[in-house]
Amino acid sequence: MGDLIYRQNAIDAICSVCGNDCDKSEFVYNAPQDEQVIMCPEHYVLSTLPSAEPEIIRCKDCIYQTESWSGIKYCEAHGDHIGKDYDYCSNARRKDNE
Repeated sequence: MGDLIYRQNAIDAICSVCGNDCDKSEFVYNAPQDEQVIMCPEHYVLSTLPSAEPEIIRCKDCIYQTESWSGIKYCEAHGDHIGKDYDYCSNARRKDNE
């Protein structure tokens, strides 16, 4: 995997090169839901990029976690018992994203 950088550091670096006060520049973009955003194009692009760091979803928050009648927690994605609530895996999906 490539280098991870802090988004704000990248924005600051771009703004220092372009010489504008990016938050108060004359560029206006129509953001989602018709909200107007005032910033330079570079700042806008960097601000709207998705995070490079994946979200970690714990077993306790996953839709695949079920519990048997005896109280044993089970993972439907792996077909196995869950070790701890704070474990995680690459198959996880958050319960509120159903």
